[in-house]
Amino acid sequence: MSIKNTRKLPWWIWPAGLILHQLASRISIFYLYTPDISDVYLPFAISVIMIYWLGPASLLVIYLSTILNEPLWGHELYTWPFFGIPEVIFTYLSWLFYIKLLKGSIYFRQLKQVILFLIFGITIPLLIQTWLLKEILVFFGETDRTLFWQRWLTAVLGDFMPVIVIALPIMYFFSGYLEKRGLIARSGEMFKPIRRQNAAFYYEIIFPTASVIFLSLILDFGKFWYVFGIIALFVSLRQGFPGVLIVVFITVAVTYILPAAIFQQTQTNYFSENELIYIYLGNNLLSVFSIITGRLVSDLKYANRQVQDNLERIRKLDQEKIDSQMQLITLREQQNSLLEKQVHERTMELKELNDELLTQTEELATMSEELALQRDSLEEQNKIIEQKNVELQKAGEVLQKRIEESTHALKYSNKELVSQNVQLEQFAFMIAHNIRSPIARLLGLANIFNVQNPEDLHNIEVLTKLQQSAKDLDEIVREISGILRIKQGLQGTFVKLNTRVIMEKVLRALHNEIQENEVIFKADLDNFPVVKGIEAYIYSIFYNLLSNSIKYGADTRKIEISVETSQNDEFILLHFQDNGMGFDYATVKDKVFKPFTRFHTHKEGKGLGLFLIKIQMESMGGQLEIFSEPDKGFEAKLFFIK
Repeated sequence: MSIKNTRKLPWWIWPAGLILHQLASRISIFYLYTPDISDVYLPFAISVIMIYWLGPASLLVIYLSTILNEPLWGHELYTWPFFGIPEVIFTYLSWLFYIKLLKGSIYFRQLKQVILFLIFGITIPLLIQTWLLKEILVFFGETDRTLFWQRWLTAVLGDFMPVIVIALPIMYFFSGYLEKRGLIARSGEMFKPIRRQNAAFYYEIIFPTASVIFLSLILDFGKFWYVFGIIALFVSLRQGFPGVLIVVFITVAVTYILPAAIFQQTQTNYFSENELIYIYLGNNLLSVFSIITGRLVSDLKYANRQVQDNLERIRKLDQEKIDSQMQLITLREQQNSLLEKQVHERTMELKELNDELLTQTEELATMSEELALQRDSLEEQNKIIEQKNVELQKAGEVLQKRIEESTHALKYSNKELVSQNVQLEQFAFMIAHNIRSPIARLLGLANIFNVQNPEDLHNIEVLTKLQQSAKDLDEIVREISGILRIKQGLQGTFVKLNTRVIMEKVLRALHNEIQENEVIFKADLDNFPVVKGIEAYIYSIFYNLLSNSIKYGADTRKIEISVETSQNDEFILLHFQDNGMGFDYATVKDKVFKPFTRFHTHKEGKGLGLFLIKIQMESMGGQLEIFSEPDKGFEAKLFFIK
């Protein structure tokens, strides 16, 4: 059943369902065979109809009605809730398997749907329900386990029949009618009205129906049940699925339901329980076979109608195609006649035009001779023009190349000029910032010098500080001059240098500091490469890196300095790394290469080390990359050109 579309049901549907289920249970008492077996147990059919029409919400009504009916079967009060469970489980499993999982239709329009309903909608849930009910009966001592499987089989076969002959016809014939009036919870594609039968169907169904009623009056159903099965099979072959549903329902009504309700006549009057099993089995098989046969016959009739309809449509299409072809032939004949007339007229016109063309051809021949002479003259002129064009093109290419070279040189010069202007502004700011302090001290000391009394002892202290300020100013001026020389590349020419020799000189120069601080130096000096550069610059770079690592070592651990070397097709790399204090490079990376910038003010220094290393590397055509984190050390990568 489709569950995409649902609707709100009228309130009275639920009490009506409860009453109907109660009535079915009370009628079933008439068919009681043993305390736990009834020939016709109608509530199963009602439960299946309710859940297929109203959905799982009907389970509560079914459970309540089953509990209320337990006194009719002689069960003790405290067992009522337990005996209500099996029927609810049967109903839910039937809905779960056939509707929810297999997406079955309650119109049973195909043989596949009928078979799935018989297996998953009735048989499997009924086997589970009957087993659970017998276990409950044994548990409460209401039946003997020695008869367990015989009673289980008898109950399964007996309960199978009402669902087939009652639930299946009612759902098939009345679902569409009730859905139109909003009395079914689920709505959707499955609730299409069944095809109406013609009058002949009802006339033909009268005879087998009357035969069933008549035979039920003169034959003992318990002994001649197979006769009614043969009638059902005959109807299934003649009338198909709808007819066999009607006949099977009437057969059960006049042979089972009515006699038991009116005269309290059940199979108990005729047969033992073992004989009854075979009767149930045979009757169920005949009913199932008749219903399946009827569905198959209806499917074949429907397929035959579809084939006939398709053949009729094909015939009509063929006739339409023939008519269209005839119209096309007529139209083509008319067009051919018209074309012949137009061709004749065009032929006459072309003849006149041909005469004119002959005259024009003679004139053109004369003009062609004149044009040939002119063409020869033009060809000579074109050769001269092509030669000049080639020369102009070559000159243009040379000129374009010179323009591009000049433009490139101009762009490079402009870029260098902009860079130098920026550096000049920064350098001017640096000079003004760093010279201001010693000059201010000099001016201040000069003002407090006692000119009136040169012998004043205070003047000696002033002169001492004047001398120190002058030295500071001189040192700053020399450092600035050194920076300028590095930037202008005045320190020397590039030569091949062994970095191992330079590193050994630096280590000797820093020997005392290394010993005092117990520095651990890790490097394979034998693998140090030969690079192109200026020795003074490389010495200064190594010295600054090692001295900074020693100066800014962490107080909580020994200083470790490592140097690794590698190279690729373009650069030779020296990778310096220490485990010192470090600094937050991510925060200060825009300032780290500016001169006189310091990050650890508690240590002596001028803030020129990294600045000098950078400009020295760039002056030698190399590159510098650094990285650092607080308390995780510092690392520098020196890229020397090969």
